Amino acid sequence: MTSLLTLISNGKKDHFMKGDAVVVGRGDLKNLKGYMEKVEDIVHVKPEMEDLPKTLSFNENELCKCFKLGDHVKVVSGMQEGATIFVVKLDGYMLIIVSDTKKEYVSIFMCQKVF
Repeated sequence: MTSLLTLISNGKKDHFMKGDAVVVGRGDLKNLKGYMEKVEDIVHVKPEMEDLPKTLSFNENELCKCFKLGDHVKVVSGMQEGATIFVVKLDGYMLIIVSDTKKEYVSIFMCQKVF
């Protein structure tokens, strides 16, 4: 089973941790994937692309956590707050999830800060 991740959302702080997979949600580097290296007022990301510098700096509101099929995720705000769910489909910035308890499918934004 994959590790338990946390879905980011508006109004929540400290949702990024070192090692988290992220994607840039806007700007010139939109869709760039990488991994969190350091989290301060500005977050530092190690890009997956080898041609880029070792780390790049971003504001938190420019990034979204990146999920894979089968990830076990805990929702931290919104209508599904507190629910633990499995990611069953990815559609751009939308996650199609199934609730552990209710066994129903729900669509949620991967990153509400970008939209």
